[in-house]
Amino acid sequence: MSERLAILNRANDALRRTADKLAEVPALEAFLEQVLRSLVDTFQGSGGALWWGDEQAVTLSMELVRGVLSRTPGTAQPDAACLKELLADSHDAARRIRAGLITVLDARTVAASLSAREWVRSHGIKALLIVPLMLGERHFGCISVRLSEVHNLGDEEVELAKALATQAALAMELTRLSNESRSVAILQERARLAREIHDGIVQSFIGINMQLNRLRSGESEGALEKALELSEHGLGEARRAVRALRPLHLAGKTLVEAVADMARTSVGEGVKVEVTSSGAWEGLTPDAEGHLFRIVQEAVNNVVRHAEADALSVELSATATEVSVLVSDNGKGFDVEAQQDAEHGFGLFSMRQRADSMGAAFKIVSTKGGGTQVFTSLQRAAGGAALEA
Repeated sequence: MSERLAILNRANDALRRTADKLAEVPALEAFLEQVLRSLVDTFQGSGGALWWGDEQAVTLSMELVRGVLSRTPGTAQPDAACLKELLADSHDAARRIRAGLITVLDARTVAASLSAREWVRSHGIKALLIVPLMLGERHFGCISVRLSEVHNLGDEEVELAKALATQAALAMELTRLSNESRSVAILQERARLAREIHDGIVQSFIGINMQLNRLRSGESEGALEKALELSEHGLGEARRAVRALRPLHLAGKTLVEAVADMARTSVGEGVKVEVTSSGAWEGLTPDAEGHLFRIVQEAVNNVVRHAEADALSVELSATATEVSVLVSDNGKGFDVEAQQDAEHGFGLFSMRQRADSMGAAFKIVSTKGGGTQVFTSLQRAAGGAALEA
């Protein structure tokens, strides 16, 4: 009974420590290190390692020996080769690992080659605890723990190892999904900018080319003036595209300052611009600032390109619980529902997608002849920072 209580206490402590580490949202490697340490400590091993891949192709990622962690161990290739040999020598162990089952491997009896026997002897290994890292059918790798004795695992030990392995695999999968999401966002941003260039700059140059051809053929006396007008428009579009490409975090300004500068430099003459702010805007995450800035920028650009407005206002409001931005104009307005799936409605889709990615509320209100309002609201976390997706 006392031994079972000791196992349960170790299990509780290990799960608590890894749960605390996961709650801190650390870098993936830092969390995997915690899982590795927890497994080695819980099973009182002399060391352990985390491997990528399966029994056919394993790559050592990190190694823990006598409490010292190495992420680039010099013995990476020999260790990986010897582990692969041990698994190949034990067909039952390889089968169990493929099935996602936790296995204790008697390293002394299955080490067939001289190199594997020497590896086992030099590391003081009598048994290896192999914990597969799997999530559903997805196989990430495994964690091996070096044991000084061969023993059968109790139910509590198996469940603990499973729980720790699941946490590690989940962290790996979340990181993969996060990276994929960022890649998708980058591609979507590229597509948006490509459309901006096509709709503005390219169309202007097509018009210039047409007018110059007409001038050359003598078809139109006003072709030169029209070409000059189009070139000025194209130059303006090019400058606006360059501003859109400039990263916000390199501007050295607060979000409020950046929005104000962007709004006042984006609109042309004859449009009154008013930017107001209230509350404390400190504490927003870089991602939240970036998304809010791009939403406002897209809304302002839509006013410049489509609204035919002579007044534009941007209201930034921050409270202890949320931050919000309202972009309003007195332009011609449009049918919001009709534009959702239209080809030139990509900007609306982009703004909505940015808001969704950070969990913000987003709404567009517009009527023909009655102007447009674009509203975005983001809740703050308990610590005052805006929530990240």
